[in-house]
Amino acid sequence: MPSIWYVGSANARVIGTNDWASVGITGRPESRWDRINGYSISRVEFSQAQVNLLELDPDFDVNAPDTPRDPPVPQPPTILTSANLYQYIESMGFVRKGRGSPLNVVIAPVGTEYIDVDGTSGARKWYKAVGTGNTGWIVVDGDTGWRDITSLLHADFAKADSVGRIALRRIGDVVYFEGRIKRVGTGNLVAAMPTGFAGIGYNSRGMFERISPFAVGSLASSSGPASMQLFGSTPAGPDAVNTIYSFSVNFSTMHAWPVNLPGAAA
Repeated sequence: MPSIWYVGSANARVIGTNDWASVGITGRPESRWDRINGYSISRVEFSQAQVNLLELDPDFDVNAPDTPRDPPVPQPPTILTSANLYQYIESMGFVRKGRGSPLNVVIAPVGTEYIDVDGTSGARKWYKAVGTGNTGWIVVDGDTGWRDITSLLHADFAKADSVGRIALRRIGDVVYFEGRIKRVGTGNLVAAMPTGFAGIGYNSRGMFERISPFAVGSLASSSGPASMQLFGSTPAGPDAVNTIYSFSVNFSTMHAWPVNLPGAAA
């Protein structure tokens, strides 16, 4: 009976029971190809529907010889120490690939890396930091790209001109916020920060420039980290309707990666 080989480039490949169920296929439960089994599992253990699906994946050879692809390696030590933990994780190849976020979906041990091949919401790689179930995942490689959030501006402000933009971007744990706005009301609240983009406490701040009459001031979090507001101009002067402000700030965040991206791609 032929074997099914994993012939991809990763150290290991895992297809979980939930992965099969998500496409309506039953048969062999979670299957793992790694150095321990020589990246080979006998085809007789799989249902025909599973074989048909794997045959469509270039990372698998479903008609391989009934032998390991590579010579199996001995089982890693059962007692882990600070000296062998890294080697154990590396040899086991705790890297999984899938489509979509693993959060609340993929069950894995601490130390597992997960690559979202779709880069959902800009999150490309996740790391299992805590827990034994399907929670405890954090993003370690993510970039939302610039998002135009003009529609989220407070009623007292508008985009300064037709070619400008009010945009947000998150790369890792850093949020970038830039724009050119004009005053259309009397308040100072610029915008509420969308979920996943708020700063840490009241420490999200940067400088803005008032274009005419020229002045500088602070754009900072107010009423909690989920909003950004203009604070005093220096030198002081009238901030009348149609006063234009320009800013480009960045600050750290500790919030979970956004499930949905705000606004539109900029």
